This record gives sequence, C-alpha cells and structure tokens, in this order.
Amino acid sequence: MVARLQAYSKYRFTSGLTFFCDADSLFIKPLIVDAGGKNLLLSPRLLDFPVNDRFPEYYPEFTGKTINQVMPYLFGAIATIGDQSKTFANLLTICKALPDRFHRWYGDQYSLFMAINNNELDFGLLNPSKHLHITKDALTSSELEHLQKEDIQMVTFKGPQSKKYLLSTLENLKDL
Repeated sequence: MVARLQAYSKYRFTSGLTFFCDADSLFIKPLIVDAGGKNLLLSPRLLDFPVNDRFPEYYPEFTGKTINQVMPYLFGAIATIGDQSKTFANLLTICKALPDRFHRWYGDQYSLFMAINNNELDFGLLNPSKHLHITKDALTSSELEHLQKEDIQMVTFKGPQSKKYLLSTLENLKDL
C-alpha cells in the first residue's frame, strides 16, 4: 500500500485527466468522466458489510465496524484533473504514520478515509457502476455487449482466477 501511494505521488501529472485503476481491470469502452468541476474523483463502495478484523491479520480499528465505516472509497478507480501529487503525498504521509500492518494491507484506503474525515480533500464521485464494475467471472461477448449498452466503461476482476478471467474476457472483447 505504501508503494502504490509512493508511485502515485511521484507520477508526472498532465493538466488533463489521469485515471488510476487496479492492474486487474479492463476498459471495455472509451473512458468518459464528468468531473463536475472537481479535480479529484473517488469511487464509493456500493456494498456494505461487516469487516473481518482478523484478515489478513488483526486490525483492532475494524472491530465491530462495517467496510463503509472504515474504507468507504475504493482505490481501484480514481480520476484526477491536473496535478494531484500533493494529494497522494499527503495520503502517503498519513499511511506511513499508521501501524506497519497498514503498510501491507488497507493503508491506501484507510489513509483516504482519514484524510476525508479530517476535511483535507475536496472531491467528487465517480459512478462505480460505470467506472468500477466488479466481476468474479470471465465475460462472454454477449455479456460484454450488454455491459457496453449499459455504458459500463471499465470492469475489474476479483478472485483467485482474476488474471485468467481478464485474459479470456479480453479475447471476447476483440470479437466485438
């Protein structure tokens, strides 16, 4: 998590749009983002559920809480307009001050939560239904066509087979 924040803070931003996403993501349609006058756009979680405070190690900060109480925004899709290196440098500083376990897991998302709670960020929202559609399976050509008709622009693959599903879906995308 520290490495991601270090990389984002050192990225050479342009004056235009930069879109950060997870490596297990695939754009299935051209990216169109309505920034609404904001220079930082985050992806809110669509689902809420109890956090497992014991995975992958013990996180007492999560005991008795739901995911939206401690990490309501996903790092898998973030859009920026212009130079946001200071924003990511600030998140890195917050992350480094957290216990070491946050350097291994959850530190980026938890730092984001802390910065927002401290009113350190002015941000808008991405539509996660369009910009961070999550799947745990390979997508067929007909499923991809359906998602494209719904204006979904990016899918992210989760689970132990994610790389296999991404490659299979990419082959199906070529057929469209």
